[in-house]
Amino acid sequence: MCAALAACTSAAATPPRPSASGDALLPTEAERAWELTGFPADQRPQVDPIRVVSIFEQPEATAACLRAAGYPRAVVVNGRVEPGEVAEAQLPSLTLSTYLCEAQYPADPLFDRPLSPDQVRTLYRYRSTEQRECLQGLGHAIAVPPTERAFVDGYAEHGGWNPMNSVPAFGFAGAEAACPALPAELSER
Repeated sequence: MCAALAACTSAAATPPRPSASGDALLPTEAERAWELTGFPADQRPQVDPIRVVSIFEQPEATAACLRAAGYPRAVVVNGRVEPGEVAEAQLPSLTLSTYLCEAQYPADPLFDRPLSPDQVRTLYRYRSTEQRECLQGLGHAIAVPPTERAFVDGYAEHGGWNPMNSVPAFGFAGAEAACPALPAELSER
């Protein structure tokens, strides 16, 4: 089912785009999501965002939007949107609806910006100490982090180890408010 959903993303197919300074920027989440719909680029609708959400609340915002759009069984399972049973003939409509919902509730663009190697190491130190301890202080069981080298080596592929992945969906909002996703020095860049 993931092949039909814009919610199941991969950055591999979309080439980097040039920035105003001439540097290559990675494609945005919206560009990757549209590409995965399989629809032509010239058919991509202009969507006005309703609210920017954190990467942790985006799946539930998307699922709620899909329920409102006529997919009453849409839920979040292990951080991914599952629409429930959908007839084959409805897949194009579901794909477009998923894209529209994600575009209406986009993840904070802060998470679309590539990090330098030093910034990735800063993120690791924050996640493996301050954020992990903060989440544990809220009563969440957080796994032991990988080594810094393993985190840095895997960051480009999957965003590295994230202690928020151990927080149940119902606790995301409170956990994120108390233990921000990024350290201050990265959120102000």
